[in-house]
Amino acid sequence: MEKLFVAIPSKADEPNLISELEAVAKKHQLIIPTISISTGDENGSASMSDGSTASPTNRVRVSFSVTGNFDSLSQFVASVEKDLRFSNIKNINIAASEDEMSLSLSIDVYMRANNQPVQDQSAQTMMTPGMMPTQ
Repeated sequence: MEKLFVAIPSKADEPNLISELEAVAKKHQLIIPTISISTGDENGSASMSDGSTASPTNRVRVSFSVTGNFDSLSQFVASVEKDLRFSNIKNINIAASEDEMSLSLSIDVYMRANNQPVQDQSAQTMMTPGMMPTQ
């Protein structure tokens, strides 16, 4: 359950989000010169296969550019998809020159809305960050 709270935190925590992105870039020997984070009360919901709607989530849009060679950039994108919280790459633009490529990315990073508890379906336990499970 702790992994869920890390993957979908209850707040944006922009400094940690920037640090996470910079760590992923550094892992692939890339540098992100600037990062833009757009916050707001953008509530979204997901449609479930049974026709119901999942709990709303909040999200922030993270936009940045990174330059490097093809291999480093493709590994970077794969790492962002795999390692960066619960996120969705919304837009990616590629520009190439003779020596290098440049990627401009926009990523939505999701958070739980209103610090909502997360229900562990297997044990029917309600959990809220910082609280002990209740049956």
